[in-house]
Amino acid sequence: RGLPDGHAVTAAALVDDSTPAADHPGLDMRVPGFLQRAAGGTDSGNDSEGTSHTLLAVARVGGALELYSLPWYTRVWASDGLSEGAGILAPTGACVGAAAAGDAPGSSSPAPEIVELRLDAFSRAHERPLLTALRGDGAVLVYRAFL
Repeated sequence: RGLPDGHAVTAAALVDDSTPAADHPGLDMRVPGFLQRAAGGTDSGNDSEGTSHTLLAVARVGGALELYSLPWYTRVWASDGLSEGAGILAPTGACVGAAAAGDAPGSSSPAPEIVELRLDAFSRAHERPLLTALRGDGAVLVYRAFL
């Protein structure tokens, strides 16, 4: 058994969901399985039941992003794409040039494909996991997971 049929895969990453993370900012209680809980799973952080904390993150042609629980390839979360917020680090005038080139939000041209992605949790450094995606045009997108 493997991934369900769909558009071709442009990037994939194995994700370790066993790093303890808090459900809300400022909480000291951190338990494994944040991504499973955020995706609506029933994982309570109890390893005695044999719960797998290994996920597969997949980016597909067209921008779709999916998370699968392993080893059964059960899809636990999906998104049609990543929204692009304001550029934080960009050369001077990059936002003006991007808008003129048609890369502004709401543009009819498709966003460049995701060619690399990571989903990491840093235990005490951050309260929730971070998704980092590298697009084909060199842009780096970073998102913090939330419930």
